[in-house]
Amino acid sequence: MTSNIFKSGLLVLLALMASQMFANSIYFVSLNTSTLPSSQGPYQLYLNLLDGNGTGDANNTVTLDTFVCTGIPSGCPTGVHSLTDSSFSTVTTFGFTAGGGVAFRVGLTGNLDDLAPDSFQLSILDGSGKSLPTTDPYDAVLFAQFDQSSPILQGYGSPNGAAITFSPPGIEPVPEPELGLPVSLALCLMLFLRQRLRRTTGYRPDPHGRPA
Repeated sequence: MTSNIFKSGLLVLLALMASQMFANSIYFVSLNTSTLPSSQGPYQLYLNLLDGNGTGDANNTVTLDTFVCTGIPSGCPTGVHSLTDSSFSTVTTFGFTAGGGVAFRVGLTGNLDDLAPDSFQLSILDGSGKSLPTTDPYDAVLFAQFDQSSPILQGYGSPNGAAITFSPPGIEPVPEPELGLPVSLALCLMLFLRQRLRRTTGYRPDPHGRPA
């Protein structure tokens, strides 16, 4: 089992080495979707970037890339998914096959708005298009508010008593380039090993406020 976990982590590390991402904050995220019943699918990832000024000033971008999946034969997201706040609400969705691990990078720029900060949310939609409930008030699985030059990405899992349960995603910041590639690789591998070996967790991050 440990050998398989190591191989899975190695695939992620190789993918991370394949490209360079330009952003103020970069995170490595891993989702354990093994508890999502296939009967409630097909599932989609829902991405929404809100412009705090409400004018579509296009001053912030969110990028998801280097998707790697484990435990599923097909249905892993591919390519680069990028959102820019060129309108009040910028939305995109794309499907994935539940049943294993889904890992990817998230890059966030860090430009501030005058009226209210921009915000980014990722949710999981079931086959009916409804978001799976989480401990976040808006059912976010990932949430970031652009209220500083290096936005912080937070993660949320299912609440107690939910019909479909899943743990909060693993989130690790990718070190700055000057820290060296070996440090980045080691942190990513540690995250993957931890997520696979600890399938349940009591961790619940404190939610950020939402702009009115």
